[in-house]
This record gives sequence, C-alpha cells and structure tokens, in this order.
Amino acid sequence: MKLPIPFLQSKKEESEYYLALILTDEKTGAVILRVENGNLKKVNSHEAILHAPLDELSLDDLISAVDKSISRAEEVLPPDIQTHQTIFGVQERWVDEETKKITKENLEKLKKVCDALDLTPIGFMVTTEAILHLMQDEEGAPVSAVFAEISKKEVTVSLLRGGKVIESFSGPHLGSTPATVDKLLGHFTVPVLPARIVIFQSKPSEHTSQAFITHHWSKNLPFMHVPQVTVIPSGFDMRSVMYGAASQMGFTVVEGKHYVLPEIPARVIKEELAEAADEDQFASESLSEPTEEPPIDLGKSAEAEEADSAAESDFGFVLDRDIPERKSLEPETETHEEAFEPQIHHKVHDEALAEDEEREYDSRQRRSAGEKKLPFLAALSALKIPKNIKMPAISGLFSKLSGKNTPYKIIIPVAIVIIVIVGVILFYYYKMQANVTLTMKPNMVSQDETVTFSIAEPNDFGNNLVAAKSISTSIAGQVSTPATGKKDVGDKAKGTVTVFNNTSSSVSISSGTQLTASNGQVFTLDNSITVASASGDIFSGTKPGTTDTTVTAKDMGTDGNEPSGTEFNIGSGNNVAAKNDNAFSGGTSKTVTVVSSNDIAKLRSQLPGSVQSSAKQKLASEISSDETLLPLISSPTLENQKFDHQVGDQASQVSLTASVVYAGIAYANSDLDDYAKSIVKQKYPQDPTVANKSVKETVNDASQRTSQAATATVAIQAGLLPNIDKQDVISNIQKKSLGDAKNSLTALPQVQSVDISFSPPIPLLPLLFPTLPHHISVSITQ
Repeated sequence: MKLPIPFLQSKKEESEYYLALILTDEKTGAVILRVENGNLKKVNSHEAILHAPLDELSLDDLISAVDKSISRAEEVLPPDIQTHQTIFGVQERWVDEETKKITKENLEKLKKVCDALDLTPIGFMVTTEAILHLMQDEEGAPVSAVFAEISKKEVTVSLLRGGKVIESFSGPHLGSTPATVDKLLGHFTVPVLPARIVIFQSKPSEHTSQAFITHHWSKNLPFMHVPQVTVIPSGFDMRSVMYGAASQMGFTVVEGKHYVLPEIPARVIKEELAEAADEDQFASESLSEPTEEPPIDLGKSAEAEEADSAAESDFGFVLDRDIPERKSLEPETETHEEAFEPQIHHKVHDEALAEDEEREYDSRQRRSAGEKKLPFLAALSALKIPKNIKMPAISGLFSKLSGKNTPYKIIIPVAIVIIVIVGVILFYYYKMQANVTLTMKPNMVSQDETVTFSIAEPNDFGNNLVAAKSISTSIAGQVSTPATGKKDVGDKAKGTVTVFNNTSSSVSISSGTQLTASNGQVFTLDNSITVASASGDIFSGTKPGTTDTTVTAKDMGTDGNEPSGTEFNIGSGNNVAAKNDNAFSGGTSKTVTVVSSNDIAKLRSQLPGSVQSSAKQKLASEISSDETLLPLISSPTLENQKFDHQVGDQASQVSLTASVVYAGIAYANSDLDDYAKSIVKQKYPQDPTVANKSVKETVNDASQRTSQAATATVAIQAGLLPNIDKQDVISNIQKKSLGDAKNSLTALPQVQSVDISFSPPIPLLPLLFPTLPHHISVSITQ
C-alpha cells in the first residue's frame, strides 16, 4: 500500500476509487476500479502467486501476498490517491451454506488483513457465482453445464441446469485432474449429463485444457456425445468480481479489449436448454428459494469494538441508496445495526431464468412442428419474396374470377402452379446432387511401451520385439597425456678394498659376494679372488693373508661413497674381512619422470571419447533415409595400438595412436510405425481407424542389454477416428434442409468442419437434400 504524504497531496480528483480483492487457493488478485460519470473502469490489476494453499497459509504470509498484489496494482495511481473501499471475492467454502455468512475463522482472517492494510470492506461475493453470472451475460443464456473448480488440494464438480446448481460433489486429486472429474461425475443421479464441461482454475494451465480434450470419458457416464470443454481464461475471475460489484452498485462497466469466451454452438445451447426443460421438475425440487445473505461481521474483541466501530460500519453493500449517499451520511446518525445491512451476494434471478427457458421451449416447439411438414412445403415457407414484387389483393383476385369464364380463369392458374410445383419436385428428385465433405479431428492418445530391438530375431509385436540390424565403423585417432610416473636414477659408488684372511688355509671368494660396510651399505666384489692363508707362528706372531680387489655399491647414490678406513664384513665369520685405504667415489642419485602403467590405461580410455562424435555421424551416414539409429553406441574396441613410450621410460609425455571400432543398432521406421499402430489398435479396440500420418514415436532411455539386443522406452502418439458409416450419414440427412443437415453432421463425434455443395446450384430456391440416397455423396477427410 502506498503511504500518503500530506504536504504533497493535491486537490482531490472528481472520481472515486474502489478495490476488488480476489482470494483463491493459488493466488491473490487485486483490481483497482475507478468511477467516472456512472461508469466503472479498471485502472490496473495484479496477481500474487501463493506458495501454499490459502487455508494452509500463515496470516503473515497472506497479508504479505495481499499487500504485494495491491501495491503493484496501485503503482499507476497518482501519489495522492489510495484505495481503501474493498469488495472481496472469496471461495465458496468460506461461506456457510445455512447462514450464508463467511465462517467465523475466515471472517477473523479477513478482519486482520483489513486492519493490517488499512482496508474498508464494503461487501463480498463468491467468486464462482460471479463467474457463472458473467458467463450468462456474455453467452446470452443461462449456463447448463458441468462446472469443475480445480484447486491445489481438491476438485469440486457442480451440475448446472439453467444457471441453477442441481448437485455438487468434491474429492481429492487422483492420478490426473480429468480422471478425478470423471470419477466425481459418476456420483450424479441425473439421466443425462450436459454436453459441456467448464473448467475453472485460479491459475489456468494449457496442460489442463489439453488433458481434458484428450481424456476418454467413462462409458457409463450419461453424455449424449463427447462433451465440449471450456477453460475459463486467465483474469476472468477478476473481471467477474468487477462486473458483480458494478451490478450491485449500479455502475456500468467500461473496459478495453479482453479475452472472450469461446462461442458456444447453437446445437449445444439447444441441447442444454432441452435437458434443463426435461429436468425442470427435478431441479426445482433440488433448489431452495434464494435468500438474501446476512451481513459480513468482522467481529472484533470487546476492547477494540468501540475504537474500530467507524471502520466496521462501512462493511457491506448498503441497500436502497447509492454509494455517494452512503458516504455522505454523518457517522453519528448511523447505529451499529444500521451499518450492517444485508450483504448482496452474487446470485441469478430464478424468475428471469424461468422466462428465458419458457421462451426457448416455445421456440423449440414451433421448430419441431415445422419439421413435420413435407420437405418441399417446408422449404417453400422459407422462401423470401423480394420487396419490389407487388402481390395483388385477395379480394381483387377473386373479383376477376367472376363471370361465365370463371372455370377457365380458375383452372389455368391452378394448373400452372401445380405444374411448377411438380416440376420443381421432379427436378429435386431426379437431378439435384449433394456433395458432403466431413473433415475429422483425430482424438490424440498416448502410450509408453518398453521395446526390445533385436539383431538376431524378426518382428514380434505381440512380445514388444522390433527387428534391427547392426552397423559398425572405424575411426583413427590419437591422444596424448603427460607422464606421471617417478623413478630414481644415478651411478653406484666404486672403490678398492684389501681383503684379510686370518685362517690357516687360503680362501676363495667369488665375484658378486656381498661386503657390508660398518654403516650398513652393501657392496659386491667385481671379480673372484683367492686370499692366501695367514703366515707366522705363535711366537713370532701371525700375519693374515691379503689381497686387493675392487667392489661396487649395490644401490646407486651418494651413500656408497665410503670414506677411507671403512671396515667391511664378509660372510658371517670374523676370520675374513676387508678394509679400504682410499675413499670410494662415483656414487650419484636423482629422481626423473617416467611413463607409468596408469598413463597407458588413461590413454586407452580417452581415445574412444575423443572420436565418439565423429563415429556417431559416420554411423548415421551409413544407414538409409527410412532407418533410424538408436541413441546409443556399444563399448568400442581399439585396434593397432601404438605408444611412443613404454612403461618406465623416462619421458615428459606419452601418446597413443589407434583405430577405434564402434558398433550401433538401427531399425526400420516402417517397422516401428507398424508396431505403434498395432499397440494403439490393441489398447483402443473401440476406435479401429488410425488417422493418416498421425502416428509418432519417440525413443527414450535406450540401453544395451546384450551384444545382440537393446531395450528402450517408446512413447507413442496417435490420432484415432470414429467409425462413421457413410450410408447412415446419407440416411440421416436426406430430405433435410441445409441448416438442419449441417447441425446434424456437426453433432457427429470428432467432426471439425462440414462442407456441403449442391449441383446444379439453383438461386432463390431453398437448398434441400435429395430424396434419392444415390444422389448424395459423402467423403471423409482429416
């Protein structure tokens, strides 16, 4: 809501503003209305979508949504203008059926909304009743239909006859909205249901309309033929409340371009009125006399009653005086009881509806009587005599026929008239040809099936099996990747040692024998040696035998560069040992990058993906135009693999060059079309004809089951046509007038348009269908 700024307010304009506020399960809608010279114009409107059903919404969230819709609608108003006087459009379940008052819980909720947003309530109406009233005004006749109100949580279906509610049933949503309505219709007790269904959603959806059009109604429902579905357009509920408010306040609505309800064919209106007339006694017993609704009471607490009495006194439409007169009353002269005059709840006047139905019934009786005449005489009565042709007075005509030649004067004109009549009858009987072309609208159905595409087996539609063929292709490719392996490289330390033998016999040591240094480093003899025995005796002392030889460190690295004087153990004993006089040298070490086994595996997995797109294109190019490739490719294989480095080779990058072989599965489009037609005929045996070029298949979720077969979900769409017997059509229209024949043909199921031509075309004479059946030709197109 816009906040008023007193020092910026200008002189008040000579107009009044009202606010229409609509509350539904899915939205709040605000309409700003302006009164000028007795006309009510819509200034602006806005809808705020609710994140939860209305009854489950918290009060703060409801106030926030209402404030948002009002604020956005008020954006176009001048700064000094605010809307306070508010008409509410509420749901039917908010009103108690017996008292016709808003229920206490919802009344308290509305009161808090008005207090929070500074709104002055002046009346309410049930939105669905306002919608039916506006439909009656725009269509020019009381509504006879099945009215389905769809909310988030439930569906309410009402049977309307001549604008009156005969029966109503509600239920929660089933698998789909059409299925829910279908189920609820089964509870009605009337012998014939209206051939029209009106759908009202506070947030209309194109999907809902399509779902109702394609729905197959239960065969046990007493429809005369396939019902016509009318979806109330977006914004129609707000227009309805606006028109209802204008009607009660005595204003005329002025509005620009808006969505017009689809025109109802005359045949449908005739059928609806006929059904309403046939069941008038049943309807009158089901409906009670309309009663005026009690006033809205936003009842406040006792503490706040006195402080807010001025605001409450404005709640509700005031009867027997205009709105300006009501506003001019002094607050002191109004009592609390006077302010709460009875509410004007939107309703249809039963007396006016009864008169309309009586006039329509008399018209039908007259038309029915006319149809019982002979075909040619009925046609002559339809001739229009041009205004410039003067007809002689009857009295003058008889005066000229007096005298002695009276018989001749009478017989000759009568004979001429008879000859003309007989001639016209014979011409119609033997020469007139009628050509009828019926354009049919297929009834679209859909079905999902799991299908197996087999390379090894033929078509078997009964088991959902479609024959296919295997195709393959080879694509050469190359990929590279950085090497990720690590390896230590370097040189081993070398040096010379003196081997000491302290035993009494010589010792032979073979090459490769390990020597262990005092720091744990291991070395090996480069050559085989023999070390002499120790010499001397116990008195002069013993001297071990010695031999010099070279050794090499077992592992690379600088740890093998032993200093001089290092002692080495040879074997497990202590009688043979070694020592170096000079330090060892030459031991080096470093870490380098090499090719790892993971690098090789990575290249093998990357190569197929790098050429997959090209492979699919090549596979698709190898099938004919009447075939389709399944959207999957089997696991590829690699041939002629060549790596530029092997595992363990020092390198910064490694590459793979190979040929990738892909295999795919393709099926013939004609086979899948035949399969789809067989499924449709199996699922819908009552509709034996499938419209030409209406069958469409979409393959989804394809997966390779074996090397010889794959499975996929096939979504099938097809248009079904009813079985229309041409001879029955001819029998039905022969001898009828053009208008009656068109009405009869249009009533056939799924007939979209009717084209009728007569040969030869005769001006002035009415167009009647020939009596002879073979003079009428009927063709059916799609």
